[in-house]
Amino acid sequence: MSLESSSLKLANAMTGMAEVGLSNKVSSVVKTRSIIGAVIMVIPLWGIECILYAVVLWGMYAELCRLAKVPFWSNFFTSVLGGFIVNVIVVFILNLILDFIPVAGWIGAAVVGYCATLFSGCAYLEVLASLHKRGKVKERFNTSKAISSINKK
Repeated sequence: MSLESSSLKLANAMTGMAEVGLSNKVSSVVKTRSIIGAVIMVIPLWGIECILYAVVLWGMYAELCRLAKVPFWSNFFTSVLGGFIVNVIVVFILNLILDFIPVAGWIGAAVVGYCATLFSGCAYLEVLASLHKRGKVKERFNTSKAISSINKK
């Protein structure tokens, strides 16, 4: 199995997990931002795309806070720190390496951008639920539902 087909299968599996574990509104936000993140990461700008990716990522965090009825600015430090450590550094390093591999590297960078954003959206909702009392967070990722859908396959 080629790297490209394996990457696309991973992205497809993660999309299915998000569709099952998130509400329709949240799933739409996360998937849209993931597609935008993937497109940004395909553009070989040797680092500048990571700044654009960070803007998309933190915009998604702000939208998720709005949907979860949690104030974004009270979680700003956590959002920036978590987004920087988990995504920007990992995505920046992987993207920098993949930028130098024509076509296959660009496909890999798109998959990295897509999957990282998708995973971040799901994980961020769980971070919000753990920072605030779970009952106060209106939207969250349903891990048990997502895991059971994976086990059925």
